Amino acid sequence: MRVYLLGRKMSRSVPIEVGVLFGRLTTIRETEPYLSPGGQRQRRILCRCVCGATVAVTLAKLRSGLTRSCGCLSRDTAASIKTHGLSHHCLYNRWVMMIQRCHNPANSAYRRYGGRGIQVCARWRNSFSAFLEDVGEPPTLGHSLDRIDPDGGYTQENVRWATAAQQRNNRSPAFPHPKTKTVKIGCVGCGRLDVLKNRGRSQHRCRSCAARLGWRDRLQND
Repeated sequence: MRVYLLGRKMSRSVPIEVGVLFGRLTTIRETEPYLSPGGQRQRRILCRCVCGATVAVTLAKLRSGLTRSCGCLSRDTAASIKTHGLSHHCLYNRWVMMIQRCHNPANSAYRRYGGRGIQVCARWRNSFSAFLEDVGEPPTLGHSLDRIDPDGGYTQENVRWATAAQQRNNRSPAFPHPKTKTVKIGCVGCGRLDVLKNRGRSQHRCRSCAARLGWRDRLQND
């Protein structure tokens, strides 16, 4: 079997294993590559979806999570939205983004959520109606959903509606950027995020709050 590699040259590469699951897709074998408009060859994998259909998907889209089904996932999602009729609800986009940052490796926030093992419970992940029933409406527009245990998942027992100040006081330890090794820490006065190199600090005051309130110890250890 020929195996293709991204780029102008084709060479032997590690073959894709049969039976690997990517969302709803299970790999069968490698097939002819996809030729992009720019002339690049991209490896394509023939997969079988849980609905029974077969589809050829580029390896890059499989690994990134951009393609997770033959198309039935989008149809099922659209059907569920049409059924509950709540896609224009003020909490609907929050629900979508909650699932994306916990379960989509391609999401920019996945490293701080799904990458740390934080997941959305199955009841909420599969139904916006169930999510809305359990959490209810926010008391005000200034409240957002907060996890009581910052290292725990999104479950009915571990979430509450909280103000921005309550969320700042309930943050998990700063998570360093993998390349710069810096962290973003919120000001205890106004909540503004600053990038700091000192990962050991648990509290921080921004320049404006330090000047306004006379805090002289701002950034002494930064």
